[in-house]
Amino acid sequence: MYIPPWIGKSEEHLGVHELVGPGSNPVILAWRESLKPWARAYFTDDDIAWCALAVNGILHEVGIAGPGTLAAKDFAGWGQDAREHLGLGCVLVFTRPGGGGHVGFYIGERPDAFLVRGGNQGNKFCDTWIARARLIAVRWPPGLELPYPSPVILAADGRPVSVNEG
Repeated sequence: MYIPPWIGKSEEHLGVHELVGPGSNPVILAWRESLKPWARAYFTDDDIAWCALAVNGILHEVGIAGPGTLAAKDFAGWGQDAREHLGLGCVLVFTRPGGGGHVGFYIGERPDAFLVRGGNQGNKFCDTWIARARLIAVRWPPGLELPYPSPVILAADGRPVSVNEG
């Protein structure tokens, strides 16, 4: 199975979490610095939603430019539509209850949910189940050949489906 370089890189960041109280996790701030100057103006602390920052930062680490924004839903218009090419590493964009969005990388799926690797999921970078009904876009980096459709079917592991990341 093809493992996109950003998925390999993302494994290095599993467990990165926000700092409680004053200060911010240096890894999260390093993503901001790598995307300067546009990210620095908005993202000042890891208490601010950082799912799009994490996806942008990890893509940047492997030489791929994200959409140039920290709004998760802006990934819905980035790159190439990959809905018919779902496979490991696709960028998934979701709505959030009450407004806003969420973005992360496709790791696998079960009948009711996708396993998504991303930031600001329970205040950390981890894998979380997100309901399929919330999906609004499946994207792939611009200029790269679309993956062969290769869904990763996973068994339910007992973890609940997330209802509101953060």
